[in-house]
Amino acid sequence: MKKKPKVVLDPPFYDDEERELIEDLRAGVYQTVPNQAARMKELKAMAESTLKRKSVTIRIQERVIDQLKSMANEEGMPYQTLISSVLHKYISGKLKEGR
Repeated sequence: MKKKPKVVLDPPFYDDEERELIEDLRAGVYQTVPNQAARMKELKAMAESTLKRKSVTIRIQERVIDQLKSMANEEGMPYQTLISSVLHKYISGKLKEGR
């Protein structure tokens, strides 16, 4: 039977949080999830159901679209993603008025 290679978990470049995690792993604080495949399937289904998207058609002034495209370009994202983000922030109360 082949021996598993020893994993070295003490490189000096780990930060305090990583060292704490390693200590917890060695102490047996974490356990394997029972029925892991079934749990992953359940979590995946939950994630997919929350990420459903629906297309909508709205009429927006051309100059507003141009401004949105410019802003999205500065942020490095598609303008439709920016619009979706703004709407999401608005309905969740996280959109702050900039003055």
